[in-house]
Amino acid sequence: MLLKSSICIKLNFVTYAKKEIKDMYLKKDVTNVLNQFMENVEARVEECCTEDVLALMEVDDSTLIKEYVDKVQNVIISAIPEGVAVPKMSVYVTATGSKGIEVISLSLTNKIKATSKFKFSHVITKVDTKEMIVGAFKDAYATLIVNQMAEANIAEVNKMLEDLVKRAGVNYSVSFVSALSQGDKVIASLTDDEVVFVADEDRVFELEDIVLLMEENILVSAERIEEIKEREATNLSTAQTTVQLVSRWGTPFIQYLANISKQVKPFNIIKKVVTKDVTKLRGDKDAVGFYQDGDIYALVAKRDGNMEVILSPFDIKNYDPVDADVLKSL
Repeated sequence: MLLKSSICIKLNFVTYAKKEIKDMYLKKDVTNVLNQFMENVEARVEECCTEDVLALMEVDDSTLIKEYVDKVQNVIISAIPEGVAVPKMSVYVTATGSKGIEVISLSLTNKIKATSKFKFSHVITKVDTKEMIVGAFKDAYATLIVNQMAEANIAEVNKMLEDLVKRAGVNYSVSFVSALSQGDKVIASLTDDEVVFVADEDRVFELEDIVLLMEENILVSAERIEEIKEREATNLSTAQTTVQLVSRWGTPFIQYLANISKQVKPFNIIKKVVTKDVTKLRGDKDAVGFYQDGDIYALVAKRDGNMEVILSPFDIKNYDPVDADVLKSL
C-alpha cells in the first residue's frame, strides 16, 4: 500500500528485474511494471494535482494552463517504477478560446536528436479536462515504458542476428526495431546493405521458447543450440540480397518475430517501406523515394541535393536484380 506524503516527493517504488532468459522481459514483466505504474499514477495524481482546471481556464491565462500541464507531466514521470528508463519528451501546449480558454491542444513528441521517434496529439475541451490531461501523459508514458522494455529485448535479438549474419557470410545486415511509430510496416528500412524488420509488439515479449536466444541449460544442450543457429544461418545464406531475403519472407525466426504472413505478397511488404514517389520529392530536405517503371522497382535517396540508389533495381515478378540506369531515367 502506498503512503501519502504532505509534499509531492518521488516515492521509492519497486525496481523490476529482467527475467533470466538472456536478460529478456516477458509478458508478465510488462504487466507487472504497467500495473505498478498505473497504481502509482492514481495515488500521485490524487495527492498532487488538486487544482481546479476549469477555474484556471476561466482566468484566460495560457501560462497557468502550461504550468498545470507541466506539473501533471512531472507527477506522471514520478510514478514510473524505478529501473525503467524512458526517453525525454518535448511538450507543446496551445490554449485557445473566445471566452476564456475553451480548448487545450497537447503535442507530446520525441526530442530532436532522439533515436526513437514518437508523437501523441490530443485536443482537450472543458469536458473531463483533468482526466483528459492526465490520461494523455499516462497513455504516452505507458507506451514509452513498454517500448523501452521491447527495445531491451530487441538489443539481445540483434546481437544474435549479428552472429548469424557472420555465419551466413552475406554482405548485408539484418536487425529489428520496435513497433513504435511504425504503423503497419513489417520493414522499417530496406537498402542493399541492410534490412530492418519491425518486431511484433506482442511477440517481442514471447521469446522464452526460442532456442536461438537460449543459453545452455538442463533442458537444452549447447549442441542443440548450435545446431539451431547453424540451420538459421544456412537459411539466411541462401538469400544473397536483402530483396531476396524479403522475397522468402525472411528466415523462420524473422517470420516469427516480425509476424510475417506468407499470405501477404513480399512486394506488398516492400511497398510499405517507402511510400513517396521519387519523382515527387521536392525541396532541399533529405528524403527517400521509390522508383517504379513497369516491373522494375528501386529505392532512391536524396542527400544534400544529390540522388543515390540505395536499393538496386529488381524485377517485382521474381525479385531478381535488373540492369537498369535508375538515375538516368529520373
